[in-house]
Amino acid sequence: MAARLLLTGSRNLGRFWVSISLAACIGCGGGETRTGPPLFKASGTVKYNGQPLVGADVTFQLKDGTGSSFGRTDASGRYQLTTRASGDGAPAGDYVVAIAKVDEPAAGGAPILPTDDPKYNPFAGKGTANAPPPKSSFPSQYGDVKTSGLTARITEATKSLDFELK
Repeated sequence: MAARLLLTGSRNLGRFWVSISLAACIGCGGGETRTGPPLFKASGTVKYNGQPLVGADVTFQLKDGTGSSFGRTDASGRYQLTTRASGDGAPAGDYVVAIAKVDEPAAGGAPILPTDDPKYNPFAGKGTANAPPPKSSFPSQYGDVKTSGLTARITEATKSLDFELK
């Protein structure tokens, strides 16, 4: 009888731990665990002197400084903004915009990768002390939100955010 109670008790204890483990993992889908304000698809084109600007980094920074979104232009000058996952868009709000283009990376710098490359990192090479500046034929004033003079507003109704630069 004592052996039977011990066996029954250990089965119940096992069931208890399995139940606890399952309950703990219910929210562990690994998918959408990122939170924040709703995002709206935001994309557009960048042209410089009437031609598509290829391989440019486009940065949208909320004017209140609470967040930013990034994109990189493709062969047609088109970009899609990313905030939490590739191409997911950006929160609604008023933005200051920077557009930077590098023709040649700085000596010893990382290669420029398209945004759909798994190794793409919009921060790669930024903030490196004493590094020579990368070479670019694109005006550097556009590469800083403080000097670009570019702004945008993203709402649920936003369709395309195009920039024609000279």
